[in-house]
Amino acid sequence: MASSVCDSCKRRKVKCDLSDPCSNCRISQLHCQYTAVPSKRGRKRRPPRNQDRDTQIEPAGLGDIGISQREAPRTPSVRELQLPSFPRTLRVIPEPPFTVPVSFSSEPEGVFSNLVADVAAIAPNDEIAAIVHRCLDLFVQYLFPTCPIIHESTFRSLAALYFTRGHSTPGSSVSLQPPELTETIHKKEFALITGLCAAVASVMPEFLMPHQHLLTQSFLNASRIMLRMYCDYDLEYPDSSSLLIRLWHSAALQNSTGKAGAAWHALGEATLLAQKLRLYEESSLSRFSPIESQTLRATFWQLFAADKSAAAFEDRPIVLHPLLFYGDLTLQDIGNQNIPLLDVRQDHCQFGFEDRLLAGFRLKCRVWSLGGDLIQQIKLYSRQKTDGLDAKVELARLTETYLRFTGLIDDLPQWLQSFEADPNASETDTFAYQRSSFWVQRSNILTSYHCLELLVLQRCIKYGTLEDMGLSSQLLSVSTRKLEIVRDFVRELHMAPFVCLKVQGEASVERIRHIGSAVLEITETVDDNNVKERANVLFKKLLDFLARLNSKASDELASSQPHPAIR
Repeated sequence: MASSVCDSCKRRKVKCDLSDPCSNCRISQLHCQYTAVPSKRGRKRRPPRNQDRDTQIEPAGLGDIGISQREAPRTPSVRELQLPSFPRTLRVIPEPPFTVPVSFSSEPEGVFSNLVADVAAIAPNDEIAAIVHRCLDLFVQYLFPTCPIIHESTFRSLAALYFTRGHSTPGSSVSLQPPELTETIHKKEFALITGLCAAVASVMPEFLMPHQHLLTQSFLNASRIMLRMYCDYDLEYPDSSSLLIRLWHSAALQNSTGKAGAAWHALGEATLLAQKLRLYEESSLSRFSPIESQTLRATFWQLFAADKSAAAFEDRPIVLHPLLFYGDLTLQDIGNQNIPLLDVRQDHCQFGFEDRLLAGFRLKCRVWSLGGDLIQQIKLYSRQKTDGLDAKVELARLTETYLRFTGLIDDLPQWLQSFEADPNASETDTFAYQRSSFWVQRSNILTSYHCLELLVLQRCIKYGTLEDMGLSSQLLSVSTRKLEIVRDFVRELHMAPFVCLKVQGEASVERIRHIGSAVLEITETVDDNNVKERANVLFKKLLDFLARLNSKASDELASSQPHPAIR
């Protein structure tokens, strides 16, 4: 007979008869084992003041936790992965403006239970299952158009699996039993669904998701802590969830705090994992299931566009560049075994809704890819001229890329040009739903395009290639051209419903901020009163949008860095 309770009974906090196997495990058909080292009874000794800081780390911001590690059990196999015997609960001190204290356990079931309790405290009139499904609804309507990277039915199954066990009541988690979270796959799924909820909540306006700021904190902390429990394994054996979780952590951090450091770190991990998986090669996707393959394909192009954006804004060195790949960039935009990502049983999926969204997504990726290439070619051409090399070939290549870029929006699909009702359909909720999704996509594509137009012009000025590109180098002409681009940009802001800008998060704010800084420069450098007056009018409109968007990084305007994870 064993001298301490078995692992399963200890985890479930039930009495164990100490037999092998114990009666509880026999009834529940669980694998009974005695590996946990019993902790000593009585008051725990306080560690000395000069104890090594590695064993006691103070919380330092959103998602950081302090832990004191105890004795660890034997090293199990991957399928039997268990946690060391940590203290049951940890106190996380959130940064302002988060005001609700959050407690998280170091054990998977504790993370789940604490998340349910925290959500119940934040939204006492709602069940957590309803909130999670609401996040999925909002993702499909507002985020899927620019990031079609989930299989809806799979995520709805995960939401049902982890958040509808038992019969919970609003504001209570008593009967909502923790799911089985001992296997790595379970931890992955939990981190995935909570990561999505954090990303969605971080960009939603209050009228679509009440308490969205506090919910972002709770879901993000739960997802990040769960990821840490299997992080080493995840880095060794990545899959689509590895990329999606980090992408959503990056977005939630950027949107909820306005700080780019941690957000870039999470996004950088996702980018490096895409390199590790060799997603740039079409043949690499053949070993995955059709759903996994399609998710990885879309996620790679999303990360590829984000990387191009970072290079265009000169935020950080490019990572997903063909010259850095071990093979050629052969990944296609569309795979051979495409299956619907959205739930085709839903009314809003009528009239080729998903196919249209995917076509728009591919156009968005082309805008960032071609715009990023153009900016890099301007820099390369300037270097060749400076070094006295024959740059005729590079100039011809640069001119061709420029002409292709300027013609990109000529390919804007018809359903993104006009939002009149389909003649074959009446004005219904389905049309209104689809129209909001198309507005998100249109505003994302065109504001990105106009922002890149301005970036290209600024790089031509910086590297002295205006006349080589057939543009005037006169200050007044350049300023007038800038204002034309800004006017088109502002027109797109006014045309789109405001919520369609809001749900694009800090990426949308950074585009507005960059355009605004260019307008402000015009007001300070140009003497012509007519140009100054036009610039002042446009600048006031941009400031109005920035104020309404309520950016978390607005108070760090001078030092903020764009974050294009979900542009």
